[in-house]
Amino acid sequence: MLSDNSYAIAVARFTQHPGESHRQWYFLGCTLPIWTAWQVATILGVIAGAAVPHAWKLEFAAPLAFVAITIPLLRDRAMVAAAVAAAITVVLAHSLPMRMGLPLAALAGIAAGLLVERGQAGRWPA
Repeated sequence: MLSDNSYAIAVARFTQHPGESHRQWYFLGCTLPIWTAWQVATILGVIAGAAVPHAWKLEFAAPLAFVAITIPLLRDRAMVAAAVAAAITVVLAHSLPMRMGLPLAALAGIAAGLLVERGQAGRWPA
């Protein structure tokens, strides 16, 4: 039930407060949520993995990893608009030759993000 994150949090706390009593409860409070989240994510991964069609094979894992990395970075409306526009464009343009859907999606995302950002700042393009 030990994880690197909870150990680092607990050691930092114990270094700052060396005389603190009931350290085991603090450590358990750090460890239990991380362990629980890990177990839930693993179970969801097993369930979702079983639902993925066999035709998708391993190529499906890379986009999912990219999505998982990208979602926490979406901090404002412009970023969300850029991500949504790029996602919709890449799906709709999937059948274009020479994988042109990817650069087209990048351009659509950039354009959407800029439009939303300028719209929020009241600087619409002329």
